[in-house]
Amino acid sequence: MWLGPGKHLVSYPVSAGRLLSLAAALPADIADTESWTRQGPAEEFAAALAGWDPDIHTIVSAATTTLRLPLFDRPPLKDAGSGRVTVLGDAAHPMLPFFAQGAAQAIEDAWVLGRSLEGATRSTAPDALRSYEKARHARTATVQQRSIRNGDLFQLPNGFKQRARDVILRRYSLSKFDWLYGYDADRALAAGA
Repeated sequence: MWLGPGKHLVSYPVSAGRLLSLAAALPADIADTESWTRQGPAEEFAAALAGWDPDIHTIVSAATTTLRLPLFDRPPLKDAGSGRVTVLGDAAHPMLPFFAQGAAQAIEDAWVLGRSLEGATRSTAPDALRSYEKARHARTATVQQRSIRNGDLFQLPNGFKQRARDVILRRYSLSKFDWLYGYDADRALAAGA
C-alpha cells in the first residue's frame, strides 16, 4: 500500500500469485462516465504517479491492460424497499473501495435477507423485508462512512496529521476490527438491529 497527498495505491497478488493487481485512487482531470470496462492508457497512469516509489513504476510498466474505473459516491438509501420489494448490496448502500467491504456487505445482506424471509408468506413478506432493512441499515451505513473516512485518511497532505497516521498504521492491530470481522448476522437480526 502506498499513501500520499491526494492519491493512494494498493497492490495484491491474484491468480494464485501469477499476476499482480494494482488499484489506484487518483484524481481525474475530466468528468467520467460509469463503466467497469473502459480501458485507460498506462502512460497516463504512470504520469499521474510521477515522483512516487520506483516499484510502482516497475509494476505499471509491466501492465498489459489498465482500466479506468471512476468512483461515484452516493448516500445509502433511507428506505431500501417498499411492499414486497427491497434491494441489497451497492443498490442499497454503495461502498467506495477504501475499506474493501462492498462484496462482504452484500453477502451479509443476502444472509440476513434470507433469514428474514424464512417462513414468510406472501402477506408477511413486506414485514420480513422491513426487518431485513432495519437489521442492516446501521451497520452498512457505518461501514460506508468508514470507507469514506479511509479515503480521506489515506490521502492526507504531508504534515502532522499524515505523520500521526503513519505512526498509528505501523502499530495497527486487526483486533481493532473485531466489530467488522466478528459480526454475527443472525444475532444482529434477532436483536432487531
